[in-house]
Amino acid sequence: MTRRNLAIVLCFLIGTLACDKAFGQGQTSQDVDRSQIFRSEPSIRPGEPISQSASAFGYAAPSANDADLGVQAILKRQGEYLPFTFSASAPYYWTSNVALTPSGEVSDGVFAPSFVFAYQPRLVKTLYGEFIAAQQLFYYNRLGEFNFTSFDAIAGVVYYLPKYHNLTLRLRYDYNRLTDDEWNEFFANHSIIASADLPVQFGRAMQLTLGALANVSFAASPSGPQRSDFELYAG
Repeated sequence: MTRRNLAIVLCFLIGTLACDKAFGQGQTSQDVDRSQIFRSEPSIRPGEPISQSASAFGYAAPSANDADLGVQAILKRQGEYLPFTFSASAPYYWTSNVALTPSGEVSDGVFAPSFVFAYQPRLVKTLYGEFIAAQQLFYYNRLGEFNFTSFDAIAGVVYYLPKYHNLTLRLRYDYNRLTDDEWNEFFANHSIIASADLPVQFGRAMQLTLGALANVSFAASPSGPQRSDFELYAG
């Protein structure tokens, strides 16, 4: 009888631990999903020339008359390139389902200030390095237990191609760390991101951007919420 009771207790403990582990992984996955929904990037990427015309990079655009005109010098004064960029933003979001649950949804507002420091040195002509540190904080209006922070450390290169309709190519490594309101880490991810952006100009004030992105995660802790994303977008 004693052995039977002991076996029942052991089974109960093993089942409880398994359920706790599964619940913990599910909760972490939901937290990661929430971070993916709210995380934002600056409207102008750090260090990127606002004008991607050939003259913005210090040389004239090629033309059919180059052979007749010979070598041409640009007389327009070029502004000094500043590789360091700091930006801050304070977006506010509203969500109808804070915990991302299939039932019993609860809505709340989220204040998400973001701070980005970037160093983008010019390597050769239109090839730049990218070194970015970004911190974003997420504060819920009523449900403070869902507060979290997101930190990104990024290193990579960006190649601007003004001769090819201002095509922009990027390749970067991104380390993302998610922590709770007390800065305790609950998820860390390492990924390689490759992207291509092609702006299509409509007149002076309108532009459509076509792009493709591959975000490949090669290491994460815990590994349960790890994912890779592949996107095609226009906007």
